[in-house]
Amino acid sequence: MTYFFVNLKRFDVPVSRGGICPLEDSARWAEEVVKESLELGFDQYDDIQIIYFFPESLLLTAKQVLNELAPSGKSLQLGSQGVYRENVAAGGNFGAFTTFLPAAAAALSAAAGPL
Repeated sequence: MTYFFVNLKRFDVPVSRGGICPLEDSARWAEEVVKESLELGFDQYDDIQIIYFFPESLLLTAKQVLNELAPSGKSLQLGSQGVYRENVAAGGNFGAFTTFLPAAAAALSAAAGPL
């Protein structure tokens, strides 16, 4: 199996704000990335996995589109850009990890299928 990891960090920043994204609406951009990838057949490989790492704020939007258009999640997968090195634990220090999701929170997005 061959894996391609694609970090989409800062690709969602619109041109009007100094970024490279041609769309002003970041959520719409995330939808378009997933839709176009599926149209190009990125979900049809048997021996390749493509994993897009979206900004946390866009992960659920991208996941909803992927679930709607390609529920099998065969070759195209999604991931979170930032996961804190320590997960939350019952009775442990929950903490205020404001810059990274704990893995348990990222995993909640996977309830409808593989994230």
